[in-house]
Amino acid sequence: AAQIMGFPEDCLEGFVKGKATIKLYSHEDYGTYSLLVAGATGTDTRRAARALVNREDYDFVGTELEIIGTSISDIRIRRG
Repeated sequence: AAQIMGFPEDCLEGFVKGKATIKLYSHEDYGTYSLLVAGATGTDTRRAARALVNREDYDFVGTELEIIGTSISDIRIRRG
């Protein structure tokens, strides 16, 4: 995760409790992609993973999504 995010000094920079990110990174030099699923807490990351697994239930459009909620089953999506 740190590598695809560019090795930030603070790995939690930009992450806030209650929110997670699902982001698709393109590595044009290699013709490959990386998918980041991460949150400020384990629960935030699990919520985002659950949204990804059940993506047909949500509006997954674009290369970056913000997953918001207050519990593991409270899942709301915002486009980044």
